[in-house]
Amino acid sequence: MRLPPLRPFPAAFVLLAAVLLLLGTGCRTRTHYTVASFTTPTAETARSYVLDLNRSGLPPRSLRSQEVTEIVKSALGSRGLHEAPSREAADMVVRVEIKVDGPLVKYIETATSHQGATSSGGEPVVWYRDKMLEIYYEKTTLVLTALEKSPERGQVPDIIWQVEVAQEADKANVRAALPVLAAKSVDYIGEESGGTVDLPPDAPRTVQHVPNRSRQLGP
Repeated sequence: MRLPPLRPFPAAFVLLAAVLLLLGTGCRTRTHYTVASFTTPTAETARSYVLDLNRSGLPPRSLRSQEVTEIVKSALGSRGLHEAPSREAADMVVRVEIKVDGPLVKYIETATSHQGATSSGGEPVVWYRDKMLEIYYEKTTLVLTALEKSPERGQVPDIIWQVEVAQEADKANVRAALPVLAAKSVDYIGEESGGTVDLPPDAPRTVQHVPNRSRQLGP
């Protein structure tokens, strides 16, 4: 028995499928990184630190806080900074903050092409239509703030330098994001970024703490 010949799909159907595919994939956000940093002249002489994780949102003395501590210490060590044996011996206090926001939304303008009837010269007529896409994402931010260790009573400590690195992704994964964020912060510790800067997706260097496999951390 001979099968009937295959019929080509109508051009309009093919075009509609291509547009739906574009819109379907366009609503997911590619992982994106930004950094903003500033510094003061004091950063040139402040070389030793103690960490303050009180604003990190992590339980004190937990395995998660230990993991974050090692990740941040590795990043600071990559800039030649070292941990002081005590607060009194330190040049500064480095405060660690971890923030998760979302779901958030941003709008991206895109253009889709449409082909209509042919012109008088026999060429197809193509026109473009602008469309705004809604992109939903979650944001993980690591903030490292170096503060003077002994402000006067009742005074807010002066900031010596600050780095704020953020990751935008479809779904926030703090544990996976922190080593990458810490690595991306290294080049901006004690430096001036001049505003918010877009960063490449690949980390400039590896900063990661590998926990003891016999003591698994929670998700």
